[in-house]
Amino acid sequence: WKVDQKLGLLCLQLGSTNDGSGMLDADACERCRRVRELHDVSVAEGRSFHVLTSGGCDPDGSTTHNFNPTETPHWQLVQAGLLRAGVPSSAILQPGLPAMHTVHEALLCREWVEEWCWHAAELVIVTSDYQAPRARHLFGIVFGEHAGYALPHTVHEVPCQLALEVAAARRKHEAVAL
Repeated sequence: WKVDQKLGLLCLQLGSTNDGSGMLDADACERCRRVRELHDVSVAEGRSFHVLTSGGCDPDGSTTHNFNPTETPHWQLVQAGLLRAGVPSSAILQPGLPAMHTVHEALLCREWVEEWCWHAAELVIVTSDYQAPRARHLFGIVFGEHAGYALPHTVHEVPCQLALEVAAARRKHEAVAL
């Protein structure tokens, strides 16, 4: 990716799932590793880098099919995962987005960028390969020229790390949702 060297990158790590103890799934951990790689490249090239995490909580599973069955927002769990992956705390923006699904992530990200008058050369969205087509579509709508707020953005996809049956269910969900 090519960006204006004077401006940095704003990275949004999309939410995934965690278990009842707050342990992130393998996809979320892989996304954290990719964010660390993006951070390191950006800093080596002399650009600033900040990451915004996403994900709310739904302990009773009533709205999100139990993607996060804890009382702790998923964005906080992801921030801890980023720290474990070696992303410096100074690069992690607080608070994260309390989004409950991908459409919500795109809308809240746009709201956040506008509210904070964030100026970045590019928004980099990090997600899993099965979610990437929908993320490209949704963020293309939200940050498109036609929406009145054109922000260059790219989606970086990481290979799915989940068990085959879980991965198949997620791929099916994403295909239907797109």
